[in-house]
Amino acid sequence: MRAIFALAIVLGGCSRPGPSSDGGSGGELLYLVHNQVWRIGLDGSGAQRLGTIGDDAHRTGFPRRLADGRVALLADDTGAIHPYVTDGRASLSIGATNVTLHDALCTLTVAGAGALVYTVTPFAGGSAQLMRADPSVGEARLVADEEAGVVSEPAPWDDGAVLVVRSARGLVTLEILDVAGAATRELLATIDAPYSAHTPARLPDGRVVFVRTDRATRPTPPSVSCSSSIAAASRAPPASPACSRSSSPAARWCTRSAAPTVSPTSCAPTSSIRR
Repeated sequence: MRAIFALAIVLGGCSRPGPSSDGGSGGELLYLVHNQVWRIGLDGSGAQRLGTIGDDAHRTGFPRRLADGRVALLADDTGAIHPYVTDGRASLSIGATNVTLHDALCTLTVAGAGALVYTVTPFAGGSAQLMRADPSVGEARLVADEEAGVVSEPAPWDDGAVLVVRSARGLVTLEILDVAGAATRELLATIDAPYSAHTPARLPDGRVVFVRTDRATRPTPPSVSCSSSIAAASRAPPASPACSRSSSPAARWCTRSAAPTVSPTSCAPTSSIRR
């Protein structure tokens, strides 16, 4: 089946505050050169290496700024991928459970304090957990457990909430997930088959932008030229709370000790920077 890449926009239609900064702040962009973290101004000036994380040049991703100026990312050290927080001189490993190449990370605030949220997905896929961590101490706790599907690619929505892609029982949706303790979900849009959604992000005006792909493939790094589409949908009414919770992460992971349908309409992502 031919892979189709599209850039789509979902109308948010809400008055919530904008999301916390993620992936850069103050007019900057964070990016990776192998396992080196770099920043550059949006005007192309001030490129600076912030540090080197882990010992694998090919299994590092998702560099994100925390509210305190440090950087959170996923990195491989001695054969296992973990979330890390670094100030450029020293790094702190987050949580006791390693992640896989399927996983992603984002930063946000919870009750005004900096936090990071990341997924924990078995290499075979099919299920996922969403973890929230306190970057000051490195401890993480379970905030969502998707046993019959996958929650992926979290992005900041506003204080205490993230935007995620949920894939379960053949249905792909964009949802707002509470990570502050209420464990509520709000359905934004359903992605019509045979398409899937990746890398969602909230725009300053409240709309959501994401990459739409054919479900037969996952998106390659966006250095591949591709046609794109813009689609819009009305925001769905809030869904009832449906976030399963558990007192401890499942042991199968390694530890160390009727929403609107989005329809199509063109862009060509050219950056080779990993998300």
